[in-house]
Amino acid sequence: MAIPMTLFGIGLGLMMGQLVNMTLSAVPADKFSEASGVMNASGMLGFALGTAVIGSFLLGRFYAGVVDGVLRARDETVTVAQRNELVLALEDAAETATEATQQEFMAQLTPAEQQLLEGIFEAAMVNAQQTSLLLLTLFVLLTLAASTLLPKEVQETDDPLDQLESPQEPPSDPSETAIEE
Repeated sequence: MAIPMTLFGIGLGLMMGQLVNMTLSAVPADKFSEASGVMNASGMLGFALGTAVIGSFLLGRFYAGVVDGVLRARDETVTVAQRNELVLALEDAAETATEATQQEFMAQLTPAEQQLLEGIFEAAMVNAQQTSLLLLTLFVLLTLAASTLLPKEVQETDDPLDQLESPQEPPSDPSETAIEE
């Protein structure tokens, strides 16, 4: 997992600066500060929501992987509803368990059971990370495909509000100034 995450981080770091520059280069100079503020706020909102969604997905996959691993190790089958109840119970227990209660639980297990449980935890975490990385990759590809639908050029608007905001330019033709005098 270290290599894909390293590549992801390097790619993100190399692309973000260029993406911001390219996006803001299409904005008129008088609107630059507003566009920069909107872009920064949107980026922070996207980072927060993305972290929450991917974090929830990762934890859900981890807990489901632990339950599935334990059921496989005990060679037990349960219904989907029972499995989902076990996953929710594990999530609740993990949120309320302290370090002391976790160590007390592990102390009750034999060394072979401890090793088996550690293997189940590791396999569940690797699977959850791989699945989350796949989800992120699919989202990036979908966003890249959607970006091809964006307009290629900035379109000029005939908005009267834009004309009111722009200062009146002095006449450039010398004959116009002579008529006014």
